[in-house]
Formats: sequence, structure tokens, C-alpha cells
Amino acid sequence: MNYLAHVFFAQATPASMLGNLLPDFSKTCPHPQFAAGMANHRLVDQVTDQDPAVLQLKTQIQPKYRRFAGIIIDVSFDYFLSKHWQRYHHMPRAEFIQHSYALLAQQQALMPTRMQTALSNIIRTDVLGSYADLQGIDTAFQRISTRIKRDNPLSSAIEELERQYTLFDQAFLQFFPILCMQVQQARIE
Repeated sequence: MNYLAHVFFAQATPASMLGNLLPDFSKTCPHPQFAAGMANHRLVDQVTDQDPAVLQLKTQIQPKYRRFAGIIIDVSFDYFLSKHWQRYHHMPRAEFIQHSYALLAQQQALMPTRMQTALSNIIRTDVLGSYADLQGIDTAFQRISTRIKRDNPLSSAIEELERQYTLFDQAFLQFFPILCMQVQQARIE
């Protein structure tokens, strides 16, 4: 899962929000208060990577994208989480995102420099909010493509999502309730 999902699964505290995003920016835990959030992030990733619906979806992705199927699915699932938000969260999505930005900003001084820079950009450009439309997902694929040093097809990955839209949507709807249940049962924080 990508940024929106990791924030979704965080507790509504600054330390949890930061801990749930931190593994995307650092392998080490800069402070013990973030350890539970980091463990929760890793649980979400592990459950996602092992889920039968996700594994089946990976096999349906065109060979040219298959090496990056995990990235494509993670980013695309943030779009489907946005699309189906009201099924899974009591707070309106836009309100939740603004609240999350505020909680994260409270912890900015404790973040690794790379994460501070990224968070400033995430908030300034409303990355979490941008996942609600395909243009925002396309922009995310473009950004990720430029961060990968070797040649990759991610700059055109939106075409794969559009081509397989119904399949992605069905896989998300099958998988996400299971992920919610497993995270709740294993509540680390």
C-alpha cells in the first residue's frame, strides 16, 4: 500500500502517523515512540504482499510492467481507497487528510531530513488528496519513475491501470476488508 493507506492504518496520534510513514524513508527508527507505527507499516506491507487477490492481480499485469507490479498495485490501491473511502472510514476523506497533515507536521522536526523534505512537498501539493483521481495517480507514477535509477515503464503505468481498471477495483474490494481485519487483530499500537 502507498502513503494514504499507511496513514489510514495509523492511530490518530502524531507519533503513529509518523511511524506509519517512516519505513518509506528510513530503515532505522529515530525514536522509540515511532517503533509501533513502523511495525504497523511493515505488517500492512506484509499482508498486502501475501494476499491471494493481490498475488492474482500481479499475474494479470502486462509483462512489460510486471517487474514493477507491486508499485503499480500499491499506488493504484490508494486511488481505490479514495474511491471507496466512505465504506472504510467514518471521517470524510478530505477532513481526514487535512487532520493527518496537521498531525504529521507536528513531528516534522523529528523526521529524517529526506522525510522532512518529502512531507513538505506532500502537504504543499496535497499528494494524499490527489490520489482521488487518475491524474493524481498518473503524477505519482511519473514521480516514482524518475526516482528509479534504471530505465522503467512506470511513466506509462496509468495505461495499465486504465486497461485493467475493473480488475484492480475488484481486487481492492476483495483484499482491503481482509487487510483491515488483520491490522485490527494485530493492533500493534
